[in-house]
Amino acid sequence: MKHCILALSDVFLLVCAGAIFVILFVTIHQALKQMSLFRKKTSVVVAICVSLLCIIGLHQHFFATTDDIAITADGDKPVNGFNFLLLPYTALALAILLTLLLLFLFKKFGGERPESLSKYREGLIERLRRSEKSDEETRIGK
Repeated sequence: MKHCILALSDVFLLVCAGAIFVILFVTIHQALKQMSLFRKKTSVVVAICVSLLCIIGLHQHFFATTDDIAITADGDKPVNGFNFLLLPYTALALAILLTLLLLFLFKKFGGERPESLSKYREGLIERLRRSEKSDEETRIGK
């Protein structure tokens, strides 16, 4: 029974990691498409690489066990030299997933709508433009 549960937990972990990979890939790819820095094929490759690094970082941070890490003769765990490289990708994955979760909760259960936030931002930009125009008129008048 224990082996069956362990086998199912591995499959479940793999399915969850695949779903998280797809969510991260789509989000990162959309962000890269909006940038003019990358071409179409390059943005796909970069999105795949960043998504994989995010998944690896999440796995190492949350699911790494002592079975995955060799124990030294002194009984200490060796320090993985690449943890410092994976930390920003782990933070990026958590930020993207939490942001998407919050947006979903706002849409599902009410609260302030993201559409109203964009209207607020547009109004703020319009007010800034008007103040810039009035600053230019005062400079010209002098």
